[in-house]
Amino acid sequence: MTLNVPIIDIHRDNFTDFWPAINLAIQTASFIAIDAELSGLGCRRNLMAKSIEDRYRFISEVAKTRSILSIGISCFKLLEDQENESPMVNPPNQLKFVAQTFNILTLCNEDYMVEPGALQFLVGHGFDFNKQYSSGVLYYRGPDKQEDKSWPSVRLVFNQVLASKKPLALHNGLVDLVFLYQNLYTNLPPTSAQFVADLSEMYAGGIFDTKYVAEYEARMTASYLEFVFRKSQRENALRGQDGSCHVHIDFPQYSDGISAVCYQSYVLPADFLSRHREGKPGPKSTLVCEVYAAHGYCNKGMKCPKSHDPDAILDAEEVIAEEKKKRKRRRRNKRNRKREVEVFDGEQDEKKAKEGDEEKEEEVQGSRDVAMETASAGNPCIGDEDQMEETGGGGDHTVLAADGSEAGSTQNGMDDGRGGETMKVDPLVPKQSGSHRAGFDAFMTGFATAAFLARFGKKKSKPVREQNSSTNAGIGDATTRGSQGQETMSIMEHFGVSRMINKMYLSGKEYPLAIAKSSFTKTSANHREKMIAIEKLAR
Repeated sequence: MTLNVPIIDIHRDNFTDFWPAINLAIQTASFIAIDAELSGLGCRRNLMAKSIEDRYRFISEVAKTRSILSIGISCFKLLEDQENESPMVNPPNQLKFVAQTFNILTLCNEDYMVEPGALQFLVGHGFDFNKQYSSGVLYYRGPDKQEDKSWPSVRLVFNQVLASKKPLALHNGLVDLVFLYQNLYTNLPPTSAQFVADLSEMYAGGIFDTKYVAEYEARMTASYLEFVFRKSQRENALRGQDGSCHVHIDFPQYSDGISAVCYQSYVLPADFLSRHREGKPGPKSTLVCEVYAAHGYCNKGMKCPKSHDPDAILDAEEVIAEEKKKRKRRRRNKRNRKREVEVFDGEQDEKKAKEGDEEKEEEVQGSRDVAMETASAGNPCIGDEDQMEETGGGGDHTVLAADGSEAGSTQNGMDDGRGGETMKVDPLVPKQSGSHRAGFDAFMTGFATAAFLARFGKKKSKPVREQNSSTNAGIGDATTRGSQGQETMSIMEHFGVSRMINKMYLSGKEYPLAIAKSSFTKTSANHREKMIAIEKLAR
């Protein structure tokens, strides 16, 4: 299965030309996914402060001194089912989306701080700073200034997102929300309570955090964006194969003459669906980086000798899961055989009373056995708490690497870093530059959101629409009110996943941040003034 994702690069020279397309995509979207590349985040440990107020205060100070380097906006429009289409044209249980993605290069027109670590990371992944400084779309931080009122502007794009009242999808988005507020909205309020109250009004359609859903609802073994996207892509393909509710993504067709459009492809393994039909796990031949597999970040970066390939990580996860199942089956069969030869009265009753505890203990022991076996084969389980805190992702889960090699595979000797011991592993997947950009990150967030809707959602009654709406309009298109003055149903309400809305993932916490206005907290004065202008755009 291949995803060829078209991404439109927006810069100072073509912003005016593409403004109508950006505005139309926002207005007709069912939900909007956003990602931002930043010039720095300050001390990472401060992002893990125990007090939410201290954490907010620190992020606020960082947002006032750093800048947004680029913004990715991916607009997903859900097409309604067409009753007159045949199953071959419109398969049952398929959610059809049209996704349009923009990568807006931005340049703050005021002094701001940059961090070497952040810049090195971006350069290593293909970010062009020469292009940013020569062609970035200019903006000013804080409240509206006269320069921001020029048409079009980055601030106007953000205002249109708010005025559309569409659900906003983010991944681990608290920092992004703080930066967007300070850089494109107005000055941040002094307290976290006021900030949360402002957010609840700004994003009228609700905020969907895919990291929160991956951690608390989907219970994925890791929750960094690339892992969540690839895991969702695989699970979505399997749901489509089984006839369950799944997602199909279409893209606008662009002519070859539009140089601003670039494509990024993600391909599932060629044998993925066939091997799952046969009940086979992924290959065991690639040595993966355990730190990257667990947290989506490795200090060695491009120089790491182990694989950062998400398919290798997910294949290794399948192998571990299959080994655990086999061990559990063997223990169950052994227990059943013992029961058959029990002859003393009372022993059966005693065993039944202890059966629940024994099952749990054996599951834990099975996990330990797999970990020890994997470690002894050359791939130790790593649970690096300091690494997790620095990157702010992944929780305390660890994905184990699988050892061994497939017959007929090409092998090379490699030092595994433990005293010169040489291991035989397959050639590692090269780490390529250019895959980390705000536009594609926004698309990955949007795809994961759509996949979660297919997995957890249940369709409710059709939303109210305007009388002149076309039959193939998307859910929540154009306006938030129908012709009779009734509000349209948002896509989150349409699929009954309102319980997942307005819950932001908090690194290092066992609970999310609820985006809801307290009856004891007023919104900030700057926000109330700005919302007047936003409401005018919404009319």
